[in-house]
Amino acid sequence: MQSDITDYDHYTLAKSYLDLQEYDRAAHFTKSCRSHKAYFIHIYARYLAGEKRRVDDAVDAYGKFLLFFIFIWFID
Repeated sequence: MQSDITDYDHYTLAKSYLDLQEYDRAAHFTKSCRSHKAYFIHIYARYLAGEKRRVDDAVDAYGKFLLFFIFIWFID
């Protein structure tokens, strides 16, 4: 009974973090939960965190490339 209440608390907290797009935090709070819903939130949050990192890294790399290209263009 106590673990169900704790799982529910962690589940609702993780759902709130998902709404705020804090995916790593959502995954952290559900990693020890045993319910199916909390496990889904954990896996989905980890997936979304990875996708967010991938997109952020791609944007950073593109921005650096663009700045380098503009710098070279104005030097010539």
